[in-house]
Amino acid sequence: MISKEIPLLTALFFSISICSFSCFPAGATDSKQETKQGLYIYQTSGIIGDQDIYATNNGIKIVNKSSGLVTVAAAPDWIVTTYHDNSRLKCQVPLSSFSGYIPKAAFEETGCRWDNLPLVKSEVKEVANLPSQVYTTSNNFTEKQLKDWQLQFADSKFIKSARYCVSSNLKLPDKALSVLCKFYGLAKKGGVPLEFKYHDLGGNLHTGLITTSQRSLKAESISLKAPEGYKTVSSPAALHKEVTASKNKQIKRRPLL
Repeated sequence: MISKEIPLLTALFFSISICSFSCFPAGATDSKQETKQGLYIYQTSGIIGDQDIYATNNGIKIVNKSSGLVTVAAAPDWIVTTYHDNSRLKCQVPLSSFSGYIPKAAFEETGCRWDNLPLVKSEVKEVANLPSQVYTTSNNFTEKQLKDWQLQFADSKFIKSARYCVSSNLKLPDKALSVLCKFYGLAKKGGVPLEFKYHDLGGNLHTGLITTSQRSLKAESISLKAPEGYKTVSSPAALHKEVTASKNKQIKRRPLL
């Protein structure tokens, strides 16, 4: 009798052990891998040029290749620091106050800030080898813009219609996504901004943002530290203006032949 019960209890214990192991949340093992995983995105703004973007589960870093300006923000406080190594200048603002350094005049020229455009969900298309949700301006917006143009209330450079593509396939912390959207002046639509294009009332097509490539990389290779000992300026826009003016002064004119 005892010999029959022992195998039965052993089998029961073995089956419970297997069940306990197989039901262990997969996320518990995956989370360790995710924290070590980083992301690189190469994007181009039609206004401020090319960006190298680096992101981890702890923060984001945006390097403007034209000016050398670097924008970085990280957990836990998510203070956004924009700095320039050559001039040793920096600006620090809370995420709630951050608005990038694209000149206000660039948005005013189009008639409105891009993050205020009335966007409606449209089709799904592929951008940078990623399925992306497309948002377009509403028909009512286009009709109003055309009417205002006919009445000479709108300039020919104002936006007539726009298309905005985002992808939720690229995973960023919510606050890192906020930094990226605010950096470009684009609406936060639940995914990484990949493309923004618009037609103006004069019929011209403009590219506000395009994404060329994206790939994974090791998170430990990404430094999210802000520099110390740099002189502080009032805003990212003021820093951009200072760096741009300094860069223009350094450009030497080629002598006439």
